[in-house]
Amino acid sequence: HSAANCIIKTESKTLIVGCSNSVIPSDGSVTSIGDLAFSGCSSLTSITIPDSVTSIGDYTFEDCSGLTNITIPDSVTSIGEFAFFGCSRLTSITIPDSVTSIGIWAFSGCYSLTSVTFEDPNGWRRSTSSTATSGTSISRTYLSNPSTAATYLTSTYCSYYWKKS
Repeated sequence: HSAANCIIKTESKTLIVGCSNSVIPSDGSVTSIGDLAFSGCSSLTSITIPDSVTSIGDYTFEDCSGLTNITIPDSVTSIGEFAFFGCSRLTSITIPDSVTSIGIWAFSGCYSLTSVTFEDPNGWRRSTSSTATSGTSISRTYLSNPSTAATYLTSTYCSYYWKKS
């Protein structure tokens, strides 16, 4: 069905297509933002993800080069591969403590992203496999520093899957 300039797959409650003037419905009709939903929407500047959403798919906001502001709610548990790839005007983001996985290259190409706040910097690991149950620990000390966390997500460890235990 269609609502607020979004196309939503009713059965799975997945937003499958959005655009620059979309408003993600907050009535519970959307629980996931699907792969490629906003991909290439360079005129999208800001979007609020409602509390009903639990996952952000792969390539969801890829190349949304005009995106400067996004709020990820505490309900989100996963951020997909390449989810924010190429969001070159995004300057800061908060990763809520509910997030337990971040896909590879999720924030690569976010050249203006200089501040990433992890609400819970404890227990993060990086791995080359999306199905790994272990990996190399990422220091809480580094993730507590928004500038260092931004560097880790956008370049140093962007080619890894991130998991929180």
